[in-house]
Amino acid sequence: MLIDKHNITELAKSTAEFSKIYKFPYEICDHKKIVLAIKEKDSKYFCLDVVTPNMSIDGQIYKYIFVIDPAIDDIVWSNLSWYKFSNKHKGDVNDLVNAIKGQKKK
Repeated sequence: MLIDKHNITELAKSTAEFSKIYKFPYEICDHKKIVLAIKEKDSKYFCLDVVTPNMSIDGQIYKYIFVIDPAIDDIVWSNLSWYKFSNKHKGDVNDLVNAIKGQKKK
């Protein structure tokens, strides 16, 4: 899985903490590599993205996490709910791990 270097801290407090939870292959990269994978419909990877809207609700900033399969140009996993941006949710990464167990892509 490709993860933008600016998004890794949206998922966990550190890369080390993320690695303890997410045991599948992944690559932290710049956004250009993710855009190229999607553009070329690269079947070797999933691409993870985190969106934080430029707005707050009740004074809180929220995030939306999703995984794209470039080969089919579609979202194959998302957290489908809004979470507080200021908190790191191990549950987000655990949910992702459970959703992609057995996948062949990295």
